Amino acid sequence: MSISPTSAPAPNPRQIFIVADQFYRIISMVLREIMPDDASEIRMEGDIPYKIAPIIAMCAFSFELHLKCLLVIDGIPPPKSHDLEKVFAQLSPERKREIERRYNDVRRKSPTPSGEEHSMNRVLQRSRDAFNSHRYIYARPDPHLADSWLCSKLCNVVRDLIMELHPEWCPPPFTHSAPG
Repeated sequence: MSISPTSAPAPNPRQIFIVADQFYRIISMVLREIMPDDASEIRMEGDIPYKIAPIIAMCAFSFELHLKCLLVIDGIPPPKSHDLEKVFAQLSPERKREIERRYNDVRRKSPTPSGEEHSMNRVLQRSRDAFNSHRYIYARPDPHLADSWLCSKLCNVVRDLIMELHPEWCPPPFTHSAPG
């Protein structure tokens, strides 16, 4: 028996958070292993877009799930979309203002290595389809033209907000040990 969207149980925000956070934490672990100390050294030349596409797809998916978790916490059904701008648009005006205020605080405190800063709306617009564009990067005529990924700070803001709302969901430290 299939469950229709109208009869489906409401998603559990804690379960959404757990999945979003597992992606988030794995991304952090991978980045620590593969990124140079100075991230500004990375140039989008040669096959670099293919090498970082999986990371960007996971970042975008993690952010999407964090946004959907926040929607469910607020009693809003999450849309069936990977479009980050559309998912964000479903948040209440109050929640959007709170996130934008926090994002602007983070931007002021930790500028990007390049010095280039973007408004929250620009970040969402430029990264809106990052999940799909990087998941299917092989299908692009020019992989260098895949959607940008500018949402890392914004994702951190949303994740931190969720953990403030539900400190009992804060995960234990993620440890990594080599097999053997």
